[in-house]
Amino acid sequence: MNHDVLEQEALLIGALLVSPELLIELELKESDFGSVDYQLYFNAISSVAKSDVGASVFSVDEYIKNSTGISHRDILMQLSLEGANQVRYYSMQLASYAKRIKKESVSRAAYAITSALIDNLNAGNSDYIGQAVNELMNIDSVDMNYDHSFDDVAIKVVDEVEQNIKGDNGSIKSGMTEIDKSMGGLFPSDLIIIPARPAMGKTAFMVNMFLKCDGVPGVISGEQGASQIGVRSVCIAGKVNHHDFRTGQIEDDEWTNLNNGIVKFKQQKGRIFDKPAPTMAEIEKTCRNWVYKHNVSVIFVDYAQRIRHENKKLNKYDAMSDIAMRLKELARA
Repeated sequence: MNHDVLEQEALLIGALLVSPELLIELELKESDFGSVDYQLYFNAISSVAKSDVGASVFSVDEYIKNSTGISHRDILMQLSLEGANQVRYYSMQLASYAKRIKKESVSRAAYAITSALIDNLNAGNSDYIGQAVNELMNIDSVDMNYDHSFDDVAIKVVDEVEQNIKGDNGSIKSGMTEIDKSMGGLFPSDLIIIPARPAMGKTAFMVNMFLKCDGVPGVISGEQGASQIGVRSVCIAGKVNHHDFRTGQIEDDEWTNLNNGIVKFKQQKGRIFDKPAPTMAEIEKTCRNWVYKHNVSVIFVDYAQRIRHENKKLNKYDAMSDIAMRLKELARA
């Protein structure tokens, strides 16, 4: 472990012993510390600070002694003396120390995931790749703030109202007039499921929507291949009879429409993933790649029941429940 980071962890523990109120300001977690001892001390400080006793060298040492049977008073006393100087003279540096410690924590987590991936690959378990990729891509979201005051939320609500009045509500227009009128468009983080019996036109509806929407579409097609989706898209966009296209009976005046359909299809700049019955992990990996590399802003999945779960031991109900939950999490990511 980097000696500088270890020294900063020590100074932060000392500062917390002197001023436990910094726990709220610095927003650190036990797992952020690389030293096992400092993890122990941080957990003790956090626990004692919540009690009526309050955190001090003596109360923290008592807490540790009760759980481990070993007194750390001398070490804690030395840390508190060094921490007192930090609080008194270098308080502005404490936030930078915390930031450095968090960054080092992320690096350790990434290293642990990649090490586990290598071990699984050496053991012949290639199924772990999807899980590892998912964990790596979620590392950055660990420190997101999910705790909001009513005051902060009220400000966001006012901002949203002002944007709505200006006609910019942040949604992606579906291109379907009645749907946009009733729903306001397609909003980020929304998971919309369209249920219908087979052969009711779900795929055709999806094609019409991704051709008309004002976002960059990504299509997960677990049933039809990319060329089939392409043919349906071009025929719909160009208003060319699908049967005529399939049989090659295209009239002379339809060639212009066909060309227009191809142009409209290409203008969407979309992506298609057409692996038959993909796993949820493959979908998560593909969608995140699309968002980061190709600016895809709306995902269409055809269809949910074709998605396979990586855990083959789960029954159908549990598998679909987990897939639905992960689709929602993917929408929020």
